[in-house]
Amino acid sequence: MQTKVSSNILGFHCETPDQIRERVFANSLSHIELNTISAVDLPEIKQLVVDHGLTVGVHAPLITPTWYPFTPTASFLLGDAGQDLKDLTLRFVTQTLEDSRDLGATYVVAHFPKPAPAEFRQSDWMPQMAVARDSAARLAELANKYQIRINIEPKSVKGRD
Repeated sequence: MQTKVSSNILGFHCETPDQIRERVFANSLSHIELNTISAVDLPEIKQLVVDHGLTVGVHAPLITPTWYPFTPTASFLLGDAGQDLKDLTLRFVTQTLEDSRDLGATYVVAHFPKPAPAEFRQSDWMPQMAVARDSAARLAELANKYQIRINIEPKSVKGRD
C-alpha cells in the first residue's frame, strides 16, 4: 500500500530565490527553511513568501552578521566559554529572531551546545551545567518575546558524545 504524503508538510532548505523556485515550487511544496541568505535577496524572498503563501522556518542565521567572528554554526551556550562569548551568541540568535519576524517564520533553529575552543573550556562540569540552564532559559525568554519557537539543534563533538 502506498502512503500519500501531504506536500504542505514538506519543504527544502534554501539560501536564494532561485533555490526556492527550483526546489520548492518545482516540487509543488509550500515550506522553506532559510539559512545564510544575502541581505540583497531578502526583499525578493519576502515577496515569494507572500505571493505563494509559503510557511517559513529559519536555521540561524537568516543573514550572517558581519560582527559575528565565528562560523554560523558556532555557539557558546554550553558553559565552556566566558560570558562575553555567551552574550555574543545570544545577540546572534536575537538578530536572527528579529530578521525572521518580518518573514512570518514559525520557528528558528539555534545550535546548542557547541563547545568553545579548548582554551576557553572549564574542567569543572557543574558551572557549565549552570550556564547551560541559564542559556536555555534565556532562549525561552527570547522565543516568548518574539513569539517564534526556537528549536535547539544539538551538535555532537568528537570525544564528547
